[in-house]
Amino acid sequence: MDTQPALDVVLCLDVSRSPADTTEDLAIISGFADRFRQVEWPGRRLPSLYYDPRSLARGPDDRSVLHAKVAIADTSRALIRSANLTEAALRRNIEIGVLLSAPAPIASIRGHFEALIHNGVLVQVPL
Repeated sequence: MDTQPALDVVLCLDVSRSPADTTEDLAIISGFADRFRQVEWPGRRLPSLYYDPRSLARGPDDRSVLHAKVAIADTSRALIRSANLTEAALRRNIEIGVLLSAPAPIASIRGHFEALIHNGVLVQVPL
């Protein structure tokens, strides 16, 4: 992003609460944002970052997980994969990914995430 000023990056990531964690939601989000800025994201320009607030529900029956792994480049390509961004997933697990280049399904996938954001299901993390 630092070398391509026109590039716009939107990330939808899982912000989670451990099962017995009673930390306030805002503290979890703040810690996530700090770690993202300091450890996870290498550049100076930051992406727009979204999460599902249901992932912070205190009761395990109410908690959600943003488990989708989808990367969309404009409307030309979409990568959908099973792997988490962990050492185990990238080096040891048997994972799969599908690269799409047909415009109709890519627009549909992109539209789905845009609708989740527009409808307030996914909420922006303040960076």
